[in-house]
Amino acid sequence: LLPVIEAADKNSRDNMITLFLLAMGTLIVSHITISETLYYAYGHELNEPIVFFLLPQDNWFVLVVEALYMFVILFSFPYDIWVTNYVTEYLLFSSMRYSETRKWLKNLSRALIIAASLTVSTLFYDYIPHITGLAGILIGVPVVMITPALLNNDLYAKDNTC
Repeated sequence: LLPVIEAADKNSRDNMITLFLLAMGTLIVSHITISETLYYAYGHELNEPIVFFLLPQDNWFVLVVEALYMFVILFSFPYDIWVTNYVTEYLLFSSMRYSETRKWLKNLSRALIIAASLTVSTLFYDYIPHITGLAGILIGVPVVMITPALLNNDLYAKDNTC
């Protein structure tokens, strides 16, 4: 997604951002629907941090749902990692002019971010619920506090001198 957005013209880039937001909305709704359904079905028996471990593994329907959820996770990873790549590339490469070296350095940084996420998730598999909860608190709270102010400033501010 990032190389396509980078190479596209302004009109196409705006359309891609709309498609990206629609795809994110679909993924969010699917994650919430699956999580809420599992909670309502097994809420009184929750003793594992990952709900799928509580489901009966010999049921064919559960296996199909787990396979479908695996595909949701697999296809949502690029959307989830997009923000990390965007911020990293802005910090590292915003002062560089476009060149083949810059392009390959950006691809290297993306590969390193993916390798780091796979390494952390493999080494700390038992602690993933705690890591994601801590990351949600540390990242989610500032986003919830800052984003409305930024949107208000962008939509309603008469001048940006503040």
